[in-house]
Amino acid sequence: MNRVTFLNLILFFVTINVIGYSVVAFAKGSVIRLVFLTISGLGGVPTLPVAITWVSSNQGGVYKGMIASAITISAASVGGIVVPRLFIAEYFPKYVIGHAFTICLLAISVILSILLEIYFKMENKRRDENPVDVSHMSEDEQRLLYDKHPGFRYKY
Repeated sequence: MNRVTFLNLILFFVTINVIGYSVVAFAKGSVIRLVFLTISGLGGVPTLPVAITWVSSNQGGVYKGMIASAITISAASVGGIVVPRLFIAEYFPKYVIGHAFTICLLAISVILSILLEIYFKMENKRRDENPVDVSHMSEDEQRLLYDKHPGFRYKY
């Protein structure tokens, strides 16, 4: 296969994001901090759509995919709820705690993405090694199995 995996896309964009936040957290000049904050945004903005696509494309059925997308967006929004409370006047001008917390959240997202890919690979391997006969089921019954169908393979 000649394609970029979802994990590689997430790792690439999160790396850009972390580099940007790291420079912003420890640089002294306001211009360089602003430039690297912009660079961080270039890594942060595409990460969520890639994650949503990855999660929803590995769900069987429309409703399950929509719920998976909603959960992914909600989980990603937790940082947006907590992090602004770490950018207060007390931590001015560098806001190291806010940037460090953001970098930790990005590291957690990388770890979870790696674990998700490992799970998908293991589940695909398990399904390949343990075929299940569903020929006794009608096509409609098989279709209703969605991602639980033994022929379904996760994308990574």
